[in-house]
This record gives sequence, C-alpha cells and structure tokens, in this order.
Amino acid sequence: MSLIAAFVGTSRTVLLADSRVSTRGGYVADGSRKLFQAGSHTLCGIVGLAGFGGGDLFSTRVERLCAQENRPRELLCAIRDELCGPIAKYVAEDPEEFQWLLPDSEIIFAALAIRRNASGKSDLFELQLPIGQFEGKPFVGKPTILMKFEGLRLRRHQEMIPVKSVHGELLELWKKPLPPQRVTYWIGACDALEKYPDMLDPEGSDAHILTVSDYIVKASTDEETGGGLDVASIDSTGVRWLRRKKTEEENNHG
Repeated sequence: MSLIAAFVGTSRTVLLADSRVSTRGGYVADGSRKLFQAGSHTLCGIVGLAGFGGGDLFSTRVERLCAQENRPRELLCAIRDELCGPIAKYVAEDPEEFQWLLPDSEIIFAALAIRRNASGKSDLFELQLPIGQFEGKPFVGKPTILMKFEGLRLRRHQEMIPVKSVHGELLELWKKPLPPQRVTYWIGACDALEKYPDMLDPEGSDAHILTVSDYIVKASTDEETGGGLDVASIDSTGVRWLRRKKTEEENNHG
C-alpha cells in the first residue's frame, strides 16, 4: 500500500501523499493524484487499489465527491457508497487476479479525511475496506469508518518555574515554554515514520516540510510507495498547496 500522512500542529496541519498506484496485478505507475481539497478547510487522501482498469481511476470519482462535500465523516460515507460495493464485486468476479495482495495486505482500499477549522479544532476520520481469504481466495469485507479524533485542539503550554532568593523566598515565576504538541497519523508502510513519527514539524517552514516529505517517501523500503508528492497545509485561513504535481493526463497535454 502507498502512503498518506497527516501532521497536526498547534497552528497548522500538513498532509502528504505519494503517487504510486496499484491496480489489478500490482502497482503500475507513479502519476496518480491521491490528495484532494474538499471545501476551504478539508483535505482527503486515498490509498490502496487505484481503479477498475480501462482508465476508470478512483481519483476522478473522489475528486468529484470532494467538490460536493467537505465534512470528513459525510465525505467518507459518500466515498464508501460510491466505491466499496463495486470494489467488492470487482474482486469477487476474478479473485485470482488479487491473490498478489495476500497475505501481506489487510486493506484493499482506504481513505482519510481531515478538517481543521479557523479556531484550530481538527476532525480526522478514516475509511477502511478490508481484504481477507476464504477457502484460499481473496474476498472483500465490510467497510468501516473510524473516528481518529474529533474537536482536537493542540495548544502551546508553559511550565511555571519558581525563582527563589538565596533565603528561599519566592521572587517570581518564570514561564518556560514546553515543546509544541503534535499528532502524526499515517496509512501505509513507512519506515521513517515508524522510527521517528515527529520528524516533520508542521510548524516549520515550507522548505523544511517539503524536504522532510521527500525524505519520508524516499526512505521507504515498500515498493508500493513512491513517485511524486502532493503536499498541502491547513491553517486558520484554509487549505494551501505547498506542492501539487501534474497528473499523467495533464503532462500528456502539456
């Protein structure tokens, strides 16, 4: 499975997604778009199976749904209703074609949606579509939507350090800033984040974020992770793209 990762800080959230796609028979290309904007303060990413073949990529459908809904839970419900039933049918029609996913993969498709409002509160939900084995053949289970957090707001904290005189009298309280709070969440195999989940600082400069994002993907030993990156942030003013790669179709048309 490829990679999508979210880094939540006190003043902004950063999402990154690679572009390697997998269709029936294995990963095939590095030109797919898997990170999408939904409204002014929401981002959505997808990983796993990329399409039904014949040019019917899930990215096109998800981008359309993101233009219609910006609430994370409701957006993932729409993606579930659009894709999960057809994916299960697709696998059932020719299960041998998906044998390559097993036994390593437990999820055939997943989506993540996160919203950060102007006050800094964040909601993150994940859609999972599992794949397993029955009588030696792949089969798709029931989709689930999981709330990872809702209404989360990270704050900057300070520790009050007493400053005393040589006689033990309290002179003042010194405010010592504590390290900023962060939350890192990702879907997919990622060696770098497994070892150092806080390696990307969402409060850092854009240059820092892009450099570390590139390293995270390049350091992965999973052959299904790679290709160009989409990187975006959400702060009080809304979504801002730090890097937006062209799709293969856009490259072909100049």
